[in-house]
Amino acid sequence: MERLSDLREATESDRRWLEWKIIRLPRTHSLDIGECDLPAGCTPTRAALSFYRQPPFIAMRLDREVSYTGNNRAMSRATASRCTSKTSSI
Repeated sequence: MERLSDLREATESDRRWLEWKIIRLPRTHSLDIGECDLPAGCTPTRAALSFYRQPPFIAMRLDREVSYTGNNRAMSRATASRCTSKTSSI
């Protein structure tokens, strides 16, 4: 995944596959995506992305502190709480 926005553009089948991979991880493991471009409004503009289970949610973690000035609620949550965002589905 080159850009975090690629996730938004993924097919429903791809999102279900990713969710399936994540929910089958042991609770202490993450699915590391690697470094990708972050949406406009993020500083820095790139960060490594990981997903992990935090039942009943799937959480997203960025590998570094990121500030965000845009209007996307998921990115606002991700950057406001020590680089972690919780979502009920991918």
